[in-house]
Amino acid sequence: MERSVPIVGKVLRLTEHAVERCAQRAIRIEHLEFAIEHGRVFQGPECFVVFFGKHEVKRHRWLGSWVEHLDGLTIILQKDAGSVLTAYKNRGGPRRAGRKRDALLADAA
Repeated sequence: MERSVPIVGKVLRLTEHAVERCAQRAIRIEHLEFAIEHGRVFQGPECFVVFFGKHEVKRHRWLGSWVEHLDGLTIILQKDAGSVLTAYKNRGGPRRAGRKRDALLADAA
């Protein structure tokens, strides 16, 4: 099951896993859309990693206090289909973003 949400002319698809994790971690779809649009994007193996950290929070704080809730938000996007695979908070910074997934993919190969 995938859930689709329109985003900036595209459709943001969430896998069943991503929907479950976002619900567990109190991450709203609007937060995902905002972070994907304004966060830093890194390329990982077979995925894109979007990181919304303290620099992005500082830059967008004028929008309201809800932006501070996004500090450390990390979103893993599937490279070919653009689906959101998972989302979690990682305040360790962009150097640590996606590292767990990268290690898991390397072990599986």
